Amino acid sequence: MMPYRILLLIFAFTLAMPPRPGSSGPDPIFPPGVEVPGENKLKGFRFLETVCILMQFPDNRADTIRHSAARFDSMLYSTGVYRNQPYRAGSLRDYFLENSYGQYTVLGGVAGNRWFLSQYNYSRYYDGNYMLSTGAQLARENLQQVDQYVDFREFDRNGDNRIDACFMVHAGPGGEDTRNVNHCWSHAIPSFTYQTNDGVTIYGVTNVPEINLVTPSLDTTLCCIAVMCHELGHLVGLPDLYDPSRNTWGIGYWGLMGYGAWGAGGNTPWSPSHMEAWSKVQAGFVTPTLITQDTFNLRILDIETNPVCYKVWRSGLNTETCFYLENRQKKGFDTPLPGPGLLIWHIDPAQGSYHNIVDLEEDSTFHLDRGTGVRPDPHYYHEALGDTSDPLPGIWQRFVFDNNTKPNSRNRVNQPTNVGVRNIRMVGDTIICDITLSATVKDVGVLAISAPIGTIDSGRIVTPACTLYNFGTTTESYSVRMKIGSFYDTIATVTNHPPVSKYYLTFPTWATNQPSGTYLVACSTSLTGDMNNTNNKALDSFTIRGSVGITEKDERYLKIEPNPTKGSATIYYQPPKKDIVLLKIYNVSGEIISQKRLENGVCLIEKLPAGVYFLIFASQREKEEKKLIVIK
Repeated sequence: MMPYRILLLIFAFTLAMPPRPGSSGPDPIFPPGVEVPGENKLKGFRFLETVCILMQFPDNRADTIRHSAARFDSMLYSTGVYRNQPYRAGSLRDYFLENSYGQYTVLGGVAGNRWFLSQYNYSRYYDGNYMLSTGAQLARENLQQVDQYVDFREFDRNGDNRIDACFMVHAGPGGEDTRNVNHCWSHAIPSFTYQTNDGVTIYGVTNVPEINLVTPSLDTTLCCIAVMCHELGHLVGLPDLYDPSRNTWGIGYWGLMGYGAWGAGGNTPWSPSHMEAWSKVQAGFVTPTLITQDTFNLRILDIETNPVCYKVWRSGLNTETCFYLENRQKKGFDTPLPGPGLLIWHIDPAQGSYHNIVDLEEDSTFHLDRGTGVRPDPHYYHEALGDTSDPLPGIWQRFVFDNNTKPNSRNRVNQPTNVGVRNIRMVGDTIICDITLSATVKDVGVLAISAPIGTIDSGRIVTPACTLYNFGTTTESYSVRMKIGSFYDTIATVTNHPPVSKYYLTFPTWATNQPSGTYLVACSTSLTGDMNNTNNKALDSFTIRGSVGITEKDERYLKIEPNPTKGSATIYYQPPKKDIVLLKIYNVSGEIISQKRLENGVCLIEKLPAGVYFLIFASQREKEEKKLIVIK
């Protein structure tokens, strides 16, 4: 832990509550000492003692009826009841209990059970910089005014004459929400101390708002818990994990100490993202399991409900520089996340600033940064801070992470670590994958049987096909066997299949002249030296039925693979009887790129530039549109 404490002092100026995604306005200037994370009050602790103070001002009044002390008390300290209503997914206490798997409880209450009225105007603290230079003064003067009315021993449950954190709630919204320099930007001051009249000392304060703006029309509601959780994170030792310069993205929506402070869904501040794996390790909520050798069919449970993550680095070494693997699912406070899957974090303490120490390797930079290494939108419009392509396999169906993928598992000076995460798939809410530590890996497998599947009319001509994948590091040639029932058994050869890529293999056609019924399909690969035989075989089934009573619409079959693609795609189709199908391909400008008449079976589309295309399939009876995405 010592290297991290040194860094806290060096990089204090980089720490801040992120602005509301999509907002614009003057950037705050954070003075030294503001937002420096405090001592770690998470690891080894079972509870945290806090107090909440509500303060309004003669020139800035609170809505004391709708935003009563009782509502704040419920929002912060209730258990299991602050939910099932608009803008409520659980209390702050619920959030920390869920992240700690029931091991860490935030205690406290609202001082005086009421709103206090300051003797000073809110404008007293205007500094042209979101009250960041006057925040400590605001907190101290508020405490001095309420001290005579509050017995702070009430909040010192263990009698050690200290309160670990103070929520100083000011009337109105926060500057991070409105981008108005005369609104207090939410911030924490862990070094703040105040000795009360009761002999109890408060260690650390955070200035937070009464209300949030929660809709595009900026409707207001009682302050949601996300900003409270984020700022409390600073008071108990967690740093910011986003880039205040807005040149890079930090961890985006994937963690509380980044833009997850605005909610797992980007504009869901009532449901903040879980802490990401590194923060949970720092908090002592999770102990990572070290991978020291090649491991196949590793099952990674969701981190929302299981204290599970894995750590891996070159040759299985146990070093501070490493990758953390965590399985994120849309559960609990993480329900609004962009999507589920495997997140791979590159941890490198030598990088200095925390948003570089904790780097989401498998984020969507590879298709958003336009080759510059920096994403293009400097204002952090919320869709770009997290999407369904960030986790693996994600919508892009990326099954491998290794030295040569993009992003890759190389170190910061582009040297290979030989760490490979392969054959990544999600079964239910569990991630299953293979971890390899060798420079050379031989591994091919069957992703799916593409045909025959589903229901097929008797007498049809079918082209059996399968989708293969090279999970390894070298170009491979190998054989593939397709077996259908007891009447079809053929072996085909795949030649020069590049690493980390799909291959769509078709077999000789077959006429469905067998009796009606359900039949088994088996497809398997055979590669000399294959290091992982668990993915070599796929099983499926299909049904042959008679033609009586079958509607023409039921007879149509259409599928495009892969989609998205890197330049070519295969269309598997079966038009209604006696229909001629015309395929037209349009670009996003509405221009026809290609058109062709389709024959029953398989059609290959090749050499399309990167972009979005619309495929129109038209017959005498019906029309259907499909979207095809081509990536670089």
